[in-house]
Amino acid sequence: MLRSLLAVVSLLLPVAPAFGQAAPAANPIAQANYRVLYLEVAPADVNRVASSLKDYRQAAMKAGGALRIDVLQQMGRPNHFAVYESWRDNAALEAHKNAAETKRLEEVLQATRVSPVDERLLSVIGPPSATTGAAGAIYVVTHADSVPPSRDAAQTALTDLAIRSRQEPGNAYFLVTVQPNRNNHFTIFEVWKDEKALDAHAVADHTKKFRDMFGPFSGALFDERVYKSVS
Repeated sequence: MLRSLLAVVSLLLPVAPAFGQAAPAANPIAQANYRVLYLEVAPADVNRVASSLKDYRQAAMKAGGALRIDVLQQMGRPNHFAVYESWRDNAALEAHKNAAETKRLEEVLQATRVSPVDERLLSVIGPPSATTGAAGAIYVVTHADSVPPSRDAAQTALTDLAIRSRQEPGNAYFLVTVQPNRNNHFTIFEVWKDEKALDAHAVADHTKKFRDMFGPFSGALFDERVYKSVS
């Protein structure tokens, strides 16, 4: 009787993984619906790459699920580019990776790059920013990572910075994202109406307060890069 009862109980209990084996974990990348690509190409190929990026953007914006695509050229370093993308969901982003325009861009980059393409898959933190733009705008892409024990405090500081920065008259877009597979690594994407607006933001009280607060959390150099649109 006891043996029969144990057999029934064993059928009702979940099967544990074998000793030494972890249960399968959910894929954190499945949450990502933003991405940034950092590109460094040969100086002689700058015009060719800029033209290809413009073609890529025009074609990609027609894809299902594309919300925003910016192709950018770093100011002061014209052979450094970035591509910022926002998609409806991760499925749309993943499908886009096999699109014809993506393959064409990859062929050009394979022939012109001087370092590997750096892709960061991202998820938004906090409320999304209004999707706006401005002629002659200045773009800022910043990578910031925190030491793991201060990860939550770093996110709180970044969220507060986004809320306050969006209230500045010169701001057109401000979004904080995080890498789902390394959730103490953040990317901030900003659009400012012009250089004067960006300069005003740099000396704003809330910006200085954020930098003082984030400094002790930082796990690496606060990597801020300024771009213009490839138009």
